[in-house]
Amino acid sequence: MLAFDSLTDDEKQLVVALLNNCAMVRLKMVPGDAKHAFSARFDSCKALEYDKDNVKATYRLAHAELALGNFSACIASAERLLELDPENKEAAQLRRKGRAAMKAPKIKKKPSAQRCLDDCEACGAN
Repeated sequence: MLAFDSLTDDEKQLVVALLNNCAMVRLKMVPGDAKHAFSARFDSCKALEYDKDNVKATYRLAHAELALGNFSACIASAERLLELDPENKEAAQLRRKGRAAMKAPKIKKKPSAQRCLDDCEACGAN
């Protein structure tokens, strides 16, 4: 792996852009999928290591945190994004979604295998 410090400024910008693009693709591939959201969070965090004020990376981090159910982290990232770009409507929307999700009642989901069995029993397949 290349040391980031050994890269030129143009190469560093390219690395950050590629990490941002990877995060975006991961978030859009399978919305709500934890594996992809986790990878998007990793890509965004890595981009922010190299450019702590990167608006796209901060936005994608907030989006990934929301998808992972890390609502306080989503809100914190959205607020950081609003510090960087006070007029960013998407950041304000992410912050609202994070706050609403924190207030929403927690719904306990059954494991998918149990849901399948319950569904079969309900339709009389068993």
